[in-house]
Amino acid sequence: MKNKNQLLGGLIITVLIFFSAVFIGNQLHLKAGFIPDSFITQTVMIILSLAVICRLREIVNYRISLPSLCLLTYDEHKNQYDDKRI
Repeated sequence: MKNKNQLLGGLIITVLIFFSAVFIGNQLHLKAGFIPDSFITQTVMIILSLAVICRLREIVNYRISLPSLCLLTYDEHKNQYDDKRI
């Protein structure tokens, strides 16, 4: 039952973030011509999403995992790629 409640709560929070970002984006307009109209909507959506992630970190047990830098470099794993070439 706890998983269903978390899923439903997450969906509700996602919908609220989406609609509030769209509403705020429609209400605020930048006068600059080089910034697209969706800039405010996307910025508000990112800020609200990050705020919810930080707030729910205490309630929901999850980990955000980033790849390590050594896995992203080509030189350290060059031999692996050379062996797999046809």
